[in-house]
Amino acid sequence: MYLPQMICSWSVFNSHCTWSVKPVLRICVDLRVIGAIIILSVVCVIAPYLSNAKTTPSFFNVQPDARYCSVNYAFQSQDVSFEGDLTIENDTTYVIENSVFAINGTITVKDTSSVVIRDSEFTLNSSWEDDAIILMNSSSLLITNSTMIFYHGGGFDSLIDVRDSAQANITDSRFQNWVYILAHGNAAIHMTNSTLTRLEEIDASNPSGILTYDTSSATVEDSIADGVFTWDNSTAFVRNLISGIMRNGWDEKQNVTIQLADSKINEIDMGTSTFSLRIENSTVQRAYFHGANVWVNGTSVQQAYFDGANAWVNGSSVRYAHFNGAVSASFRASSLTEIVAQGESSIQLVDSSYGSIQTEDNATVLVGWQLPIFGVVAMPYAWIPIIQTGAALTILIVSTVLLVFAYRRWKRQQDEKLRKLAESENQSIARLLR
Repeated sequence: MYLPQMICSWSVFNSHCTWSVKPVLRICVDLRVIGAIIILSVVCVIAPYLSNAKTTPSFFNVQPDARYCSVNYAFQSQDVSFEGDLTIENDTTYVIENSVFAINGTITVKDTSSVVIRDSEFTLNSSWEDDAIILMNSSSLLITNSTMIFYHGGGFDSLIDVRDSAQANITDSRFQNWVYILAHGNAAIHMTNSTLTRLEEIDASNPSGILTYDTSSATVEDSIADGVFTWDNSTAFVRNLISGIMRNGWDEKQNVTIQLADSKINEIDMGTSTFSLRIENSTVQRAYFHGANVWVNGTSVQQAYFDGANAWVNGSSVRYAHFNGAVSASFRASSLTEIVAQGESSIQLVDSSYGSIQTEDNATVLVGWQLPIFGVVAMPYAWIPIIQTGAALTILIVSTVLLVFAYRRWKRQQDEKLRKLAESENQSIARLLR
């Protein structure tokens, strides 16, 4: 006698639930088999209602234990509450749309599976030691026009952990409370027109933000975030961002690359000799560059501190610039209100305006101009007062000499006119006397 083997598949969509029982082997008609089928059917029907899930009174919201089932879900216009950890794997797509979804646990997405959160309010409560959402392998997370609310059992930050080659794509959404979106391995984060702040306003002291490690990358556009943090060999491309802080580690092994444009940043704190930062058309309140390579164009900086860094600045303004250590900095067509140079700093100001300059140790500040044919002609700024005084004296002397020569020439011309006039009068008198 052969026992029946059955495959149970569950699909949920638009509040419709379909059950199918398909015998694979020949079923021997037997009372015991019939009894087993009846018992199994009853268990399958009532088991979901015996779970701890808190849902609205709709069969659509009854959920199986996703740790053991690999199926596709689509929640639309529903209030869903989920208890326990949720694992999504085996190429599953988990869709939450136009819903209020709450989960007490961690969501783990594996292989090429994906989670889609669209036009929804999503709330996740994670325990003390667990991450909030984990993306592994080549999985993906797509968040669109949603509110993401995170609570951590320890009262600390929640973590969206994007690993391996996974991707997180966030558009037109807002994150609430203390959240970090972390990418490492070859993972990628894309955030557009979204807000990632711990409080209603930007908080750089206890920030939420985006972190990249290893060879991962982050692309952030038209967004607001407490912070963006880059480490190791990762890259960040940022455009039109309002942020409290951008920072990387100071490990010499790091090879971080950041491109920042059209943004407003409260503080930048970057380091390592292999670090590369490009800033264009932005506003920065404070910037700390420790051994970094920095290119700045069309940017306004209130305070800039260069410590052993290399900097190329064009068409920008810096209210206060402090240089220390082996700094090499070139400013072109820029304005600096106050300059303090220490250590072995070497500063060049070409076609630029400046206010006060203070140098210490062996620091040098050169002031120059871009001249046709000759190129850049520069000289120590300390020579400028002497040259200015000398130039003024030279101009005065030359002007005086020119005036003297001009006066003498004018005098000769006047004398010649008088002589000719006298001769003409004498000739006239002589003619009359005849």
